[in-house]
Amino acid sequence: MPNLPRRIVILLAYGKLLFRPGWIMPKPIYTATGLLFVAMLLMVSVISSIQQAVVPPEDVHNMPLMGEPKSTPAKESVLITQTHPELKAEPVKPPSVETVPSTAVTAARIAAKESPRWPVKGKIINEFGWQEHAVYHDWRYHAGIDILADKGRLVQAIYSGEVEDVFTDKDYGLTVIVKSGQYTIYYGSLSTVGVSQGSSISAGENIGTVGSAVAEPQTHLHLGVKKQDKFIDPRSLLN
Repeated sequence: MPNLPRRIVILLAYGKLLFRPGWIMPKPIYTATGLLFVAMLLMVSVISSIQQAVVPPEDVHNMPLMGEPKSTPAKESVLITQTHPELKAEPVKPPSVETVPSTAVTAARIAAKESPRWPVKGKIINEFGWQEHAVYHDWRYHAGIDILADKGRLVQAIYSGEVEDVFTDKDYGLTVIVKSGQYTIYYGSLSTVGVSQGSSISAGENIGTVGSAVAEPQTHLHLGVKKQDKFIDPRSLLN
């Protein structure tokens, strides 16, 4: 039998000596010897199988633990990255948060795109600048224009904007101030008011009705326009 372990070869040699012709062996000795021979063969076979199944110590350290995923070799990772560049993770940008503009900012943007309108139709009875006062008969600086109109006539907003104040002026009577973009507009000498402080209004919306003032008894609308803290002639917007 070729390629047999040395121990098995020796056992076979002894077996031939025991069973060579001329030997007379009692039956019990024959049986015992045969059983011993078979047992030895089985032990040798089992030991060989165990030695083949044993993993060398250096391989045991490289074996993954139970449930642990096998790691990808470094060369394979590089190859994947080069072949599929789209697999690279891109940084996620945080969603942009839109801020809601305030009422004043919204009104300013609207006013910048609007065409101004006359607040009330009528004859201008008092111009902007230095004028001789009809009641006091002296020269005074008039910070607006006076538009003649019937009492109770509706007064419309020149621009969209936000109502900054509603008050009674000693010279111009009941007055509404509206912030419209870069302009601050004064609607004076009113009889009634249809808006309140802090409210938003649209161009053409009713501000109030025409009235009069103590210093200017004729029913009219006093219209003043301030740009960057300086009064300007309202005609420069309306013409």
